[in-house]
Amino acid sequence: MSTKSYCALFFIILGSIGVCAAQVRKSTADGPLEQLLGITQRILAGNVNQSDTLVTTGARLVSGSLDANLREVVAGKNSSISLAEDSSRGGIAIRLKTNDNDDSGYLLYTTSTREKKNLWYHTVVFMKDKAGQWRIESWHTSH
Repeated sequence: MSTKSYCALFFIILGSIGVCAAQVRKSTADGPLEQLLGITQRILAGNVNQSDTLVTTGARLVSGSLDANLREVVAGKNSSISLAEDSSRGGIAIRLKTNDNDDSGYLLYTTSTREKKNLWYHTVVFMKDKAGQWRIESWHTSH
């Protein structure tokens, strides 16, 4: 085979791998892990319109020495603390895990500034309710 044939074959294989990877990402985009991460990222971005559907009634937020009702914090009813981070911060480390039944899970999420300084850590515990919707049971953050 000539060099041109090898190059053409290489690009065909590379393109096939890209298509397969895109299909895998598309097919798992609504999986439980992606849902948990999406919920957490929306809260940290301050984009929460339906906090009642995201947080259980008795959920707690622990941040340093502060212990607060998470539902009130997410809804903006507690002025002493906010989970919303400014837009200069972004996720740098993510660890998501669900149990075998996909009805409970946890997220360890680390954010920082673009300069990779001032790390903030978030540990979020999720459970599915009777209707099968993911809801936050607890949230611990440290700055």
